[in-house]
Amino acid sequence: MRIIFTKEQTSTEFIKEMKKRHGSIEKLEKKIEKTHNALDIVDLDSWKYLIKNPKETIKKTHTKLTNEVKTLDLDLLDVIKKEHPESINELAKLINEDINAIQPKIKYLNETGLIEFKENTKIPVVSFDEVTIAI
Repeated sequence: MRIIFTKEQTSTEFIKEMKKRHGSIEKLEKKIEKTHNALDIVDLDSWKYLIKNPKETIKKTHTKLTNEVKTLDLDLLDVIKKEHPESINELAKLINEDINAIQPKIKYLNETGLIEFKENTKIPVVSFDEVTIAI
């Protein structure tokens, strides 16, 4: 099974992410001189393009392959995306389920990359705008 995550991102968001990941354009250029890593080259080209075109938005995709087929709780993802619960406990209340019943689901969704947790918290976040599942 192939899971494709798509997120629309503004130039500002992308540039912030690149600064966090690579430090600066100069550092990334030096890294590319040594490694010739294709993904880094794409990052550099995109970074330079978006600096010159700050009003552009991009669609960023990430593909995950898995042999494990589990039923995804799409309602849970929908509630996280739309309601922005501040904790797993609050999420459980929003969907009228016991916290012990949703913790394994949350763990699975996090392991498959469908949700993340805000930095240094257990606040669940769906960071993608679209998820496509191909069997």
